[in-house]
Amino acid sequence: MLGESFIAIFDNLISWTESDRHKIKYFSGTALYEKRFSVQNEEIHRGRIYLNLGKVGDIATVKLNDKEVGVYWKAPYIADITDYVKEGENILEVSVTNLWINRLIGDEKLPPEERKTTTNLSNIKGNYSFERFSKPDADKYLRYSGLMGPVKIQFSQVYPLN
Repeated sequence: MLGESFIAIFDNLISWTESDRHKIKYFSGTALYEKRFSVQNEEIHRGRIYLNLGKVGDIATVKLNDKEVGVYWKAPYIADITDYVKEGENILEVSVTNLWINRLIGDEKLPPEERKTTTNLSNIKGNYSFERFSKPDADKYLRYSGLMGPVKIQFSQVYPLN
């Protein structure tokens, strides 16, 4: 059973776990971020151009101008976008996928008939027990998720060593 798709607009880049909305705070899955930005011609030919995503939880797939740049699964979340940038307006898409744990914690707060996830690991004892997700302090196990940034375009200058 899958959850429904929805749109959320944020004024700032934050971890989904900071949201007051249950379906965002405890979301596990993939979210799409979109941003338009402009680049002048002289900036393109000066050197390499990098996209620095800052803090990401957990995996980011980057597309620029409808072309896949790459998948980034560990820090630093920096992509060389030199070959994808064009003069004028550019369209950046970053899809971020987080881990399942936040949804497990959130579903434990719901009545059983409203839960979207189940696991057969709930009876395991010890350090990896999922039992702790149903306790009142379970939110301390939430993993920061989403694109928290700051997101920056960085230009490098190329200097010949003659």
